[in-house]
Amino acid sequence: MKVKVISKSEIVMASSAIIIKTEFISSKSTEKFVKKFVKIGVNPDLTDNMELNFEIDKTIDRLNCYLTLAKPDDAVDITEIYKDCYKGTYPFKEMEDPVEVRKMIIDKNYHWVLFKSPEGKTVGCFTYVLDMKQKKGYMRGLMVKRKYQSITNFKKLAIGSAIGMWGTFKNRIYLWYCENRTAHAKTQYISAICGCLPVAFFPNKDIFMNKVESDVFHIIYSEKALYDIRKKPPILISEINDIYKYVQKRYNLEKAKYLKPGYQFNYDLKESYQTIVNENKDKFGYHNVLIKIHGTDSYIKFLYTPMVQNIEKIEYHVNHDVELYVLLKKLKKYASIKNVRYIECFVSAYKPNHQKVFSDLGFKVRGYLPSWNLVKTDYGEIFEDNIVFNLEKGKISPDIQLIPEAQEIVNLVYNK
Repeated sequence: MKVKVISKSEIVMASSAIIIKTEFISSKSTEKFVKKFVKIGVNPDLTDNMELNFEIDKTIDRLNCYLTLAKPDDAVDITEIYKDCYKGTYPFKEMEDPVEVRKMIIDKNYHWVLFKSPEGKTVGCFTYVLDMKQKKGYMRGLMVKRKYQSITNFKKLAIGSAIGMWGTFKNRIYLWYCENRTAHAKTQYISAICGCLPVAFFPNKDIFMNKVESDVFHIIYSEKALYDIRKKPPILISEINDIYKYVQKRYNLEKAKYLKPGYQFNYDLKESYQTIVNENKDKFGYHNVLIKIHGTDSYIKFLYTPMVQNIEKIEYHVNHDVELYVLLKKLKKYASIKNVRYIECFVSAYKPNHQKVFSDLGFKVRGYLPSWNLVKTDYGEIFEDNIVFNLEKGKISPDIQLIPEAQEIVNLVYNK
């Protein structure tokens, strides 16, 4: 039987599947992405054995897997996938603990998409962590067991997961993001063909397979997040000009405003501030650290992960620029004592004074995230842009693998 391959505007039914072109997939928003597949008969329902009745580019002889959401009894299967794919080296050991994974599955903010063989065996998974308050979803842990990797259609399983999750939560989650590895370009490529594009680079952030590795940050938006309820224009320091212009062109954003060149802060008062450090360590080795300025409500808090020697998830509140300077200096001192390799912080694109403090202390601009932080105002909810600042030790791997879009980001924010 002859099967006709479809173009963007053409859909042809085969006896067992629809064949679509790769270029048909990529979309500028989550709504448009899901709509394309609904039109060709894909039902984005992960609660009832979601079938993937399409092929990409051509029919290939692979296991005809279906997708479903994990239940608590699937916890052991999921931990075995992590152990198998990373050969027991995965640094975040809670993912190898069935009790902890079971707790996550029960938690309504975690959703595991399982890849099932026709016989019902779990061959892989994809994890989605939802932040309902911020209306954003984090995609991580896209894996297929090694013995199934050559006989499954990895690309189709990943795309099917996105159809299911983005479709199911289309009115509750407004943006989806992931941090893709650079030891290979496979997940970067799959993200990009869905329209989930790179906007930031995290040099030497992680350790996988016992090697230091960089990540590329990808994101896709709903139209509402990017255009309807986004605050504009941003107010930036000059160091952000190149990456903002790149993102501005991609998403058709407005021109930014900039802090007056040559502006300098007076940090002379810094010696008058005293700081207090509180630190709690959990059973998996994560350190939750809080640094406060004595006599004020100003603080900075963050997650220190010794297993990969990094600091992330930084949040802070200050009343004055000097307080931010003091807290960041204390953070850097803490990082030096702990031999931290990597520090990451997302900073408001509307506070150029804060951006300047980070820059003055040596933090580098590594990306720009439109509509990243959802805040409540007197006029309703609005998304604010953020800038990625980070510090890292060491050179990035000479074997780093990047898709062209990721290479453009690296050229802008790292290879200068």
